Amino acid sequence: MKNKMILTAICASILSVVGLTLPAIAEEITPRDLTSSVRSEETESTFELEQSDSDTEILKVGQNRFIAGMNVMSETETNGLLFISGNNVGVKAPSEYAFMAGNILDFSSSTKKDLFAAGNYITIHQDARVGRDVFAAGNVITIDADLPGSLSVAARKLVLNDIKIDGNVDLSVGEVIFQGKTEITGKLSINNDAYIDGISNVTYAEIEKYEVVVDTATATEIFLSKVLSIIALFVTFVIIMALFPAIKDKVSKEVNYVQFGKDLFIGLCTLLFVPLISIFLIMSIIGAPAGLILIVAYVIMIYLSQAFTGVWLGELLVNNLFHSNAPAFVKLLLGITLVIFVGMLPFIGWFMTLLAIILGLGLFMQAINPSHKNRSGKGSSHDKAMPTDIPREDILPVEPKQGKVAKDETVEDDEAKDEVIEAIEEKQEKRSASKDFKEVKEED
Repeated sequence: MKNKMILTAICASILSVVGLTLPAIAEEITPRDLTSSVRSEETESTFELEQSDSDTEILKVGQNRFIAGMNVMSETETNGLLFISGNNVGVKAPSEYAFMAGNILDFSSSTKKDLFAAGNYITIHQDARVGRDVFAAGNVITIDADLPGSLSVAARKLVLNDIKIDGNVDLSVGEVIFQGKTEITGKLSINNDAYIDGISNVTYAEIEKYEVVVDTATATEIFLSKVLSIIALFVTFVIIMALFPAIKDKVSKEVNYVQFGKDLFIGLCTLLFVPLISIFLIMSIIGAPAGLILIVAYVIMIYLSQAFTGVWLGELLVNNLFHSNAPAFVKLLLGITLVIFVGMLPFIGWFMTLLAIILGLGLFMQAINPSHKNRSGKGSSHDKAMPTDIPREDILPVEPKQGKVAKDETVEDDEAKDEVIEAIEEKQEKRSASKDFKEVKEED
């Protein structure tokens, strides 16, 4: 119960903070009573897409930065919000707010306000400085820095190393270790079934141990519900693949490490901004129908996102690990099964599910992206001049040239094609004239 509360608080804080900053972004985009040069500078600096290396994408929105990739390091100061996600994530530059998500997270910088972190292994180093509160959820969390505000943690294991916390501490953990002297100026709240080591070294204003509400569902009931979820999602996506067979091929092209960071970044932006855009459309009255349709589409995208991740994961495992050419539905079933059951793992299951949803949203957006082939739509002059009603037997074969290719060879080929076309047209005219002559003769 406590884990869900803390996770809900983290997600709500992310969405609320982004929502509060969008008016400021819109204000920057709105023209002001300034010179045209100043306006152009504001417009150019509001949205900017960077690519620092092969697996990292960086988007600047006003003073805010969104960074995603495999191995990501933030070394540039961010005056607004910092959203950073990936496999190995490090933050070494200050920001106003910091939002971190990934497998291994290392925070050794400073924030003017709050820090939000969700991952497998999270470390807040001794030289880190947080302006206010810390919200963290993960497998193993280690905190070595003093905190000027409150601390909320949901984890399997929490280690506090000789620190001072000027606020309340709200914990939902399997194990907590207090190393050295730990000072808590506020209230310490912890679940009654947690293993506590070093509590004698802790000073606090008061302590509260709350009872954990145990889920009454049996293991068999949970297993059967997950199996039904797998079957329902599998059947739904098989129908979609039958109607749109190109989806499978598009997702298959994304199975590489270079595209992983890009897909993760696109999925994170979709997860955060689609609800906000829907709300703005509904509030605009005129765009209310579009906003409602977008909300319905968003719910469908969230449901199908795990299936897209299942296709991606199945392709990755079958092709690269097993080196097999299994049918598409086998890869889909394998991938969906792994995604659903990995989401049941204790402590990190919710994070793996969230990661699957974000990646699936990115893959969904890539799958519906239209192909960019033949964008110009312009044919050559010879294509326009080529008759469409020429019999196949009248098309003369062109003998390939031998030896080295000269510089004017292309021009000569074009002239030869023009001569062939003229000869064919002339032959067609003679046939038509002969046919008309025969018809006149028969009438006589």
